[in-house]
Amino acid sequence: MHKNVYLSGSILTSGERRKLERLNTIMEAHFLTTHLPHRDIETQFLDSKSRDEMFKFTVKAIEECDMFVAVINNNGLNLSNTCWELGYAYAHKKPIFCLHEGEFDINQWGQLMLMNSSVVCHNVEELKEQLDLTLQKISASS
Repeated sequence: MHKNVYLSGSILTSGERRKLERLNTIMEAHFLTTHLPHRDIETQFLDSKSRDEMFKFTVKAIEECDMFVAVINNNGLNLSNTCWELGYAYAHKKPIFCLHEGEFDINQWGQLMLMNSSVVCHNVEELKEQLDLTLQKISASS
């Protein structure tokens, strides 16, 4: 079963980009086709950087994905792009997984919202297990 995953997260630093790209490599090697916004949008719109076109491309990618994965770091809840993408995926009833390798503070509103709208994973192995379980459920219902 081949499924499409939208992979979101901060790309403000080279370390954050590398983390997303390592996760992307693991996911593609394991079982999934991925949409990685900073890679795919840069490739798609190399000559034409129309913001409207990039927005439409992102919206379509979320609408067409089978699962949504967000990498959230301690500052990640303040990133408007990732939060918007998460909300859009939730509104479209996509299975959502958040990789957060730190501790959640359930007293923070944004973290409370994530905990109730997604499967929160604390490491890559846990994320892979949860994705496998979801793929099995999707396969069983098909």
